Amino acid sequence: MGFHVYRTQYRDAAGERITQEPITDSTNFVDPAPPPPRPLRLKGGPDEPEGEDRVYYRVRAVGPDGKEGPPTPWTGVDPRLKKSGLVAYFEPHVKQGGFVPMFGDLDGDGVVDAVFRLDNGITERSADPGVPVELEAFTSYGKSIWRRPLVHHDQCFGNANNSPALLWDLNGDGKAEVIARVEENDQVYLAVLDGMSGKTLRRTPWPPLLSDFSRSSTRINMGIAYLDGKHPAIITQSGLYENETFTAYDASLKMLWQFKSLAETNGSGAHFVVAADVDGDGKDEVFDGSTCLNPNGTVRWSTYNGHPDEVMIKHILPGVSDRQVFYAVEDNANAGAYVVDAKTGKVIWKANREMDPRWTHAHMGWAADIWEDSPGLEILTNRDGHAVQDTVLFSADGKILMNPFPRGWNPVNWLGNSVRELMTGNGRQLGRFTGKSIEPMPVPGPNELQGGSCNVAADLGGDYRDEIVCTGPARSGNGRAVYIYTNTELIHKRDVTRLASREYLEWLARNLCAGYGSYFEWQPGGPGI
Repeated sequence: MGFHVYRTQYRDAAGERITQEPITDSTNFVDPAPPPPRPLRLKGGPDEPEGEDRVYYRVRAVGPDGKEGPPTPWTGVDPRLKKSGLVAYFEPHVKQGGFVPMFGDLDGDGVVDAVFRLDNGITERSADPGVPVELEAFTSYGKSIWRRPLVHHDQCFGNANNSPALLWDLNGDGKAEVIARVEENDQVYLAVLDGMSGKTLRRTPWPPLLSDFSRSSTRINMGIAYLDGKHPAIITQSGLYENETFTAYDASLKMLWQFKSLAETNGSGAHFVVAADVDGDGKDEVFDGSTCLNPNGTVRWSTYNGHPDEVMIKHILPGVSDRQVFYAVEDNANAGAYVVDAKTGKVIWKANREMDPRWTHAHMGWAADIWEDSPGLEILTNRDGHAVQDTVLFSADGKILMNPFPRGWNPVNWLGNSVRELMTGNGRQLGRFTGKSIEPMPVPGPNELQGGSCNVAADLGGDYRDEIVCTGPARSGNGRAVYIYTNTELIHKRDVTRLASREYLEWLARNLCAGYGSYFEWQPGGPGI
C-alpha cells in the first residue's frame, strides 16, 4: 500500500499528480517544487491584496494492484506564510473561567473537530458564579457551530469535572454524537446529543450518588466500552473514594447492568473509566480503578488497595503475551506503585508503604518506553502526593532506574523514534533519557507559541506520531485559544495510525473531559492504554 499526492491552485480542478511512484516509506510528503504565487487581484493599491493565494493538495491511496482509491478532500496552504506545524486553531468564547477540549469527528469528513467544556468559573468547591457549565462545538477549521448549557453549580457539586462529556459514533454513520451529563427541567440526565447541533436526541436519568463521606467523593466520570466486542456501550461512574456506582448502557440508553462497589471493593474508583480487553476474547472489561469488572458487570478481580490516581493497561513486561496494569495508588495505607497481571489481578511487583514509609501518596505517573537499553516499559510515579518532588523511575521489572527523576518531563512520540522522546517547558524542549540523565535534544520543541501551556500529546491527525495540544493567547486578543501542532519534518518510516485502535479511541474519548488526562503509550501489534 502507498499513496499518490495531487496538487492544484484551483479547488474546482482535478489537479496534477506530483509523485512519480506511490509513496510507501513514509506517512508524509514535502513538495519539492511548489508553484510560484499567482498574481494577486488588488482592491485599491499594491498593499491591499484581495483573497488568498493558496496551493491545494490531496492524496489517493494506491492498492497492491496499483489502482488508486478515491481522493481525499483538498487541503490548502498559503506558501507565503512562515513554515509552521500549526494544523488547527480553536478559540472558545469564554466569558470567565477556563475550558477543557475533547476531540472527534462531528461532521464525518474524517478530520478531527473539537468540543469544549466551559467551566464558566465553576471549579472544585467553588462559589456559585450564577451560570452553568456549558459546551461549545467547533468544526475542524475553527468555526463555532453550537453552544448549550450542561449543569448548574449545585448539580455538579461545585466542580466542573463532574460534568463529563465525550464524543463517540454510536450509530456507525461516521459522525460522532456528544454524550454528556445534562440538566434539563431541574433533573439530571445521561443524554446523547446531536454532534452538529447540540440538541438532545435521547436521555435517561443519571444514576445518583450513594454517599458523600469525604466530600470530594462527589466525582463523576464516563467512558466507552465494547462489552460484546461489537457495539459501543456507555459506562457511567458516580462516586470515587467510596461506594462507586458503575452503570452500563447501550447506544439507545437501555441499561445493561449496574455494579455498586460496596463492602470489600469500596473506594476502588479512579479518576477515569478505563476499558480494555484483558483476556483476548474481543470483549472489554471495565475497571473500577483497582477492581476489574467482567463485561457483564460482575467482579473479575480486585487488588483491594483502594483508590489509584493512575491506571494504565499495557504490555509492560518484555516477552510476555498477556498485559499488565500499572497502578499509582493514592490510598495512604497502600500508597505505592504496583504492576499486576491484567487477566488475574495477581501482583507481579510492588513498591509501597509497607516496604518503604516514604510512600504516602502516589499521585502522578506514566508508563512508556523511554530507554532502549531497558527492556519493556519504564514507569514513573512519585511517593509524596501533590508535592511531586520525590519522583521514582522504575524499570519494567521494578528496579529503580532514577530517584529523583527530573520534574516536568513527559513522554511524547514527536520524532517517530523506536523509543519516546521526553518533553518539558510546556513543549519548548525535547530530551532523551540516557539511563543516567535527560539529555536535551538539538531540535526545536513542538510548541511554537511565545507563551502558553502544552500538556496534551495525542495522535489527532492520523499519523503514528503525536500532535501537541497547546493553550495560549487568542489571536483576537480576548482570552485564550487552543493551538494544535504536528511535526512537518519528513520521515522515511511508516507505522499504523493509533486511530485504527479501538482502545486508543476509547482513551481519546474519555481523556480530559470525561476524566483526568493521561498519556497513551502506543505499542505496535497490539492495543495498550
